[in-house]
Amino acid sequence: MPSLLKKSLTFKALGLASLGLICLLIIGLLVFAERTLEKTLTLAGWPDSTIHHIAWSPSGTVLTNVNLPRLGLQVDKVTLYASPAALTKGRLDKIVVEGFEYKPPTSGTEKDVTFNLTETLRGLDLHFAEGVFGNGRIHLGALPVLLVSAEVFERSDDYQAIFKITTTPDQSALTLDAAGSVTFDTLTGLAKGQIDINSGQITLPQATLRRLGGWVNIETTADSALPLINAQLAAGAAEIAKIPFTDLSLSMSGDAARLQALLDAELAQSDGKGRVEIEANVTRNDATEVAELRLDINLPDLQKLNVAGLGGYLSVKGNGTLAKPTAEAYSDVAAYQQLVGQLSLAAKDLSAGASFRKLNAEADLAVSYDPAAKAIILDNNKQPLNMALTVADQPWQIDMPVLVASYKPDTKTLNVQLDKAQAQIPQVSFGNLALNIEAVLYPYPVASGTISVAEIVSTAKPAAFTPLKLAAELSALSSQPSTTGFAMTVTGQLGALMVKARGLHNSQENSGQLRARLEPLQLVQGVTTLDAFFPVSEKYLSDVYGGFGAWAALNWQRKNDAWTLTSKGQIKLENVAGAYAGDFPFTGLNSVLAFDSLTPPAFSKQQVAVGAFTAGLPLANGLLTLSLKNGHELTLHDGRMDMAGGKIIVAPFALDLNKPTGRITLGAGGLDLEKLFAVAPMEGLSASGEVDGTLPLTLTADGIVLDNGVLQSTGPGVLKYAPLQLPSFLKDDTNTHIVTLRTALANFQFSNLRMGLSGNLVGDQTVTLTIEGKNPDLYGGHPVKLNLNVEGPLQNILRYAPGNSTIPDTIEQQLEQFEENNALPE
Repeated sequence: MPSLLKKSLTFKALGLASLGLICLLIIGLLVFAERTLEKTLTLAGWPDSTIHHIAWSPSGTVLTNVNLPRLGLQVDKVTLYASPAALTKGRLDKIVVEGFEYKPPTSGTEKDVTFNLTETLRGLDLHFAEGVFGNGRIHLGALPVLLVSAEVFERSDDYQAIFKITTTPDQSALTLDAAGSVTFDTLTGLAKGQIDINSGQITLPQATLRRLGGWVNIETTADSALPLINAQLAAGAAEIAKIPFTDLSLSMSGDAARLQALLDAELAQSDGKGRVEIEANVTRNDATEVAELRLDINLPDLQKLNVAGLGGYLSVKGNGTLAKPTAEAYSDVAAYQQLVGQLSLAAKDLSAGASFRKLNAEADLAVSYDPAAKAIILDNNKQPLNMALTVADQPWQIDMPVLVASYKPDTKTLNVQLDKAQAQIPQVSFGNLALNIEAVLYPYPVASGTISVAEIVSTAKPAAFTPLKLAAELSALSSQPSTTGFAMTVTGQLGALMVKARGLHNSQENSGQLRARLEPLQLVQGVTTLDAFFPVSEKYLSDVYGGFGAWAALNWQRKNDAWTLTSKGQIKLENVAGAYAGDFPFTGLNSVLAFDSLTPPAFSKQQVAVGAFTAGLPLANGLLTLSLKNGHELTLHDGRMDMAGGKIIVAPFALDLNKPTGRITLGAGGLDLEKLFAVAPMEGLSASGEVDGTLPLTLTADGIVLDNGVLQSTGPGVLKYAPLQLPSFLKDDTNTHIVTLRTALANFQFSNLRMGLSGNLVGDQTVTLTIEGKNPDLYGGHPVKLNLNVEGPLQNILRYAPGNSTIPDTIEQQLEQFEENNALPE
């Protein structure tokens, strides 16, 4: 064959071969990409994954907008490079990934996602010699986005990846600068990696770690239940729950049979005496993995930390073991077959905030797991748990000989059993306290169970109340989600005193209410009096009897991390009688006092009807209008009472009940002298006429003082003193002045009478009488002026005169409707 023809045929053959090879490369590349993608997606089990576009170019095959939603991975662009030699072997020379973003899936379980990732790594034969991954963004929940770049190289039967991790500069919760490498054996599935942290900082709501550094080595296979981790991490400074630490370190080491972890931190400014150590050792075998835990926390001299409200000493020591099947998830507490341990607590003068101070306690608690009940159990190991602390500047003491608490992780249920407990709070003690409460904590806490207190005793002197009993029931209300209802009864004096209450609390809305009522209480004169139920009343009141009732309503709400409490109530007084301070008797007290607030007590312009009240002066048929503010600021707006056929008007005044001192002015008008002297103990004394005047009272620590009171006659009248038996000071017939006085008083027709009164109402009084007029039988009826001074206890001058009150219709109606209007809700 001629050489020219031969060359021509050769050229054509080469041209056809080249064209065929190019076509083969195009077809092969597309087929390879398609098959690789198909294989990847099938192995991953993500039929909903999408690729927006596949394009071929001389520089390589380009995939855009690759979306794997089940994995939470989205890739902007993937470029595949292959040489003819690589294609003939079914391989790629290089893969370049530009712009990928990983967000953990919001659906599906963690176990499903982990399984698919593992199967993908095992089944995906990475057919490339070199990979470049850039501009990656990884989201880790609430933590900042991690920026990742990596290079991957084929090395015989494995791959090596070199990567760098940083965080977005606009995030403050986590800053990180780290680099590392990973090798992955495609035949065995063995992966080894190392991360070197150059610097970093973590800021969380309850913890801050600064000046992070260290390294982490990880080795794992697709079949391993727990990776092998060797690590050394350290933080130059840390703050956990507002407690500052220095030199915090975490070390981990392990092999196929054992993993050990140790966390060690030194308390700031503690000279090495304050430390936190947590150690865990996990032993592996074919059937189970057993973990041994040790906890040692020693925090002395907390006041040196300069944390507001924090002080005292705290020690926590614990140890335990737990075992579980290796195939179960570590987060599934119910999968553990065994959990046994001890926890010891000790606190001395521990303070945390203004309201929780000086806690002193020692406890030895046993921790275990009941596989049948799937519950973690905590009890005080038959050792009494005693606590003493200060709450709101007041001492509390709680002794718990029997305490058992259990928690079921699968149902998020907490059960607490307490028996034979004793508690002491300011001026009150609780004896034989028992409770059995079961609370479901998720999604919002609700509780059911019982609470009882065999004896509630007032330890004040005198006691605020006689011993009481409490019985309460709690129940989760099916008709109102997230709501716990409760009913309680407090009884005393063998049931004669009874208070019933009903209420509920909605944990989702952080709100609740309580309604309470004192069952009708009737005290009988000479049989049962108020001090038999409330001994403290004897300090101010004595021999009190009559009808009593009470009702209260409380509502609470939490907003902006603060609780608010509102309350209101009513007190019924029906024909109540007794004596104030033993010297001021009263009868016929009737009212329904409506309180705008119970904490502190307050009411506005409430009317009180008074049958009779003797404060040295015989007052009757009174009507008072009162207000109370802040529990101790009493204001009288209006007061009117009868005395001796006339009226006593009480001028408005304000009084601090904590320091009951001040002045009260009584205005007297139209007092009938005949009725006034009818209550005087001087036999034979009578008078006619009327007087007006002013009676200023001064309240002191020693009693009520009448300060220069004056009663002045409004016209003429007659004063007669003719007893059957003269007092000794009028019997001296040799004294002409005595004889003249005796004669004048026998029938003295006065034109002006002035009576002055001064002295303590429960002590000595001075009564001065200045009388101008005449006796027709003396000096021929010539006008004379008499001055008479009488000294002694006022109750010996004017004796008690009982009266009947006229109760206003509004008060009558309130008394009649009190029980009906204040029935408890069912």
